[in-house]
Amino acid sequence: PLDIEVVSVTDENGTDRPFETESDGGFLILTIAVPEGEFVRGVQTYEISYVAHNVILSEGTDQPQEFYWDINGTGWQQTFGSVSAEIQFAPDIADAFTGQAACYAGDPGTTTPCDALEGSSTDVAASHGSLGSYQTLTVAIQFEPGTFTPRDNSYWASPVWPAHLGSTIVPVALAV
Repeated sequence: PLDIEVVSVTDENGTDRPFETESDGGFLILTIAVPEGEFVRGVQTYEISYVAHNVILSEGTDQPQEFYWDINGTGWQQTFGSVSAEIQFAPDIADAFTGQAACYAGDPGTTTPCDALEGSSTDVAASHGSLGSYQTLTVAIQFEPGTFTPRDNSYWASPVWPAHLGSTIVPVALAV
């Protein structure tokens, strides 16, 4: 689970925009409100700041770790004139960036390169022009093995294990 938390939404002038979130299947739905009685017309720019957890792919302790992210997601029916992202590295992990990064644009799982990819020791920036419905800009950034602590997916690490275990033991005990 990514446990996405939307921190803020602003317009192109940095003015806070009210918003609401809800979940629908595997998607987090973000509704950005306009003042009552007004409508959205023309080109709109929104800057959405959010925090997500468990976003690093770890294949093994001796393998590089990868940040792999669909920047605008794949649940949008409308098209995008352009999508861009800048991923900034915290100072304590910047030295672990291997210098390897890639970006892709189009349908989910595509290997078509995006229009622009630039990287430094402190950040990676990617952008792409027009994207169609349900298409995304994807960024993959590689870090040295052991940079991040992988999520513990074991049964005992789950916050619901006591309830699950209890719901199993009680019926068995009653049956006995």
